Amino acid sequence: MATQKPSTGIPGLAIVFAIAGTALVVSGLKGGSIADTLRAMIRGQTPPSGESLLPAPGPRSPQDLARESAGGTATGQAVAATALSKVGVPYRWGGHTPDGWDCSGFVTWVLTQHGIKLPSNVHTVSAQFLVWKGARTISRDSCSPGDLVCYPLHVGIATGKDTFVNAPGFGQRTRDDRIYGGALIRRPLAYDQEEP
Repeated sequence: MATQKPSTGIPGLAIVFAIAGTALVVSGLKGGSIADTLRAMIRGQTPPSGESLLPAPGPRSPQDLARESAGGTATGQAVAATALSKVGVPYRWGGHTPDGWDCSGFVTWVLTQHGIKLPSNVHTVSAQFLVWKGARTISRDSCSPGDLVCYPLHVGIATGKDTFVNAPGFGQRTRDDRIYGGALIRRPLAYDQEEP
């Protein structure tokens, strides 16, 4: 009897179903077509209905305001510095090491370097960061270094209020970019354990 070798990557079919499921749920909630929702998700744009695909952030706390003026927390700054140190790493779909990674493999690797526990410490799928219980949603204008910049099909790490490091796609390398429209900003709860 042959034993099956465990898979070390992300099954492609699981990703396809995750994307399709997200599009189906969002289009149903927003009353739009699945095709229009998918196009908006891929482009990181607001769907034709004019409503955001992403949930609204909660109110800003006094700690958020203090951290924003101070440029984030020490852990957030360290996470952003680690992310910036990996600019130039090649994109590799399903990759999760500095030899090559995709967007979520990159974010997973950086956060685990700082002891932040994720749903998977090997490769957390980008859509999971939108609902990860280890982070909370904050307002876009509270974005600080180390915060997660999330889209339905993409994720990166903020290096400032308007910039983030990300692994953008095939044939490209990890880079520092401007944060584009439709981003949901999520702050790991581990940062909240620090004093502002």
